[in-house]
Amino acid sequence: MMDQPKYKKFWGGVEIPFKKSEEDSWKELKSRIDALPLEEKKVVRMWPAISAAAAIALLVGLLIFWPSGNEPIVVATLKGSSQLVELPDHSKVTLAPDAEITFSDDWSQERKLTLKGEAFFEVQKGSTFTVETALGNVQVLGTSFDVSDRNNELSVICETGRVKVTSGKQEVIITPGMMARASKGVLVAFKAYKKGNQWMDGKFVYENEPLVNVLDEIERQFNVEIQYNNLDSKVYVGEFNSRDLEEALIAVCAPFGLNYTIKDNMIVEIK
Repeated sequence: MMDQPKYKKFWGGVEIPFKKSEEDSWKELKSRIDALPLEEKKVVRMWPAISAAAAIALLVGLLIFWPSGNEPIVVATLKGSSQLVELPDHSKVTLAPDAEITFSDDWSQERKLTLKGEAFFEVQKGSTFTVETALGNVQVLGTSFDVSDRNNELSVICETGRVKVTSGKQEVIITPGMMARASKGVLVAFKAYKKGNQWMDGKFVYENEPLVNVLDEIERQFNVEIQYNNLDSKVYVGEFNSRDLEEALIAVCAPFGLNYTIKDNMIVEIK
């Protein structure tokens, strides 16, 4: 929760109306709305149709959740959905399901964001563009690339331009057709076995990937819960498509002789 001084900065001094009557609070809120520029009035003119009590509740909710100009912007996706986001410099980022980016709306000094999960970036040329993750940073000037920060592993695939990846004191530069991976304190670069934006077309390709990580991805893509036991030692080579859940499960389970059951509440049991 943001502190009260920041609320006041955003609302120009409107107090949180816990100590006022509904009538007084509504009058003050209405006067603030009437004083807004025309563009902002288009957003809030629907409020008079709301009861005074509801308007006060809405105001308090906005005070709690609506950031001021100094607050970071957070964009997150749920399982089963992706989202295209345009950044302050007009670069674009496509968030994979169950991913999150955090950034400032003022990029006059630096272009930087933090990422949890996976995203594909199309960066406008300009000053250094930095993607920060828990396991390392990715820096470019203007290029397209994919970054995945999942399962205690950082993976970066370069599609165009040059990408610098740092993890701890290690650093590599990759070019189109290459990927970098940081895991267990080791950063390596090698020829990519897939394209960085394939997942945007629903295609997921794996080479010697722990099977449990592949099942995690199926959960994200289809918004299901997968239950299984004793699969930690299995490694998957192959691919699945996110168009159909059963097709994906067959592609991943069949090589291991595993059977699956899909229940009505979208729980998948694998044995």
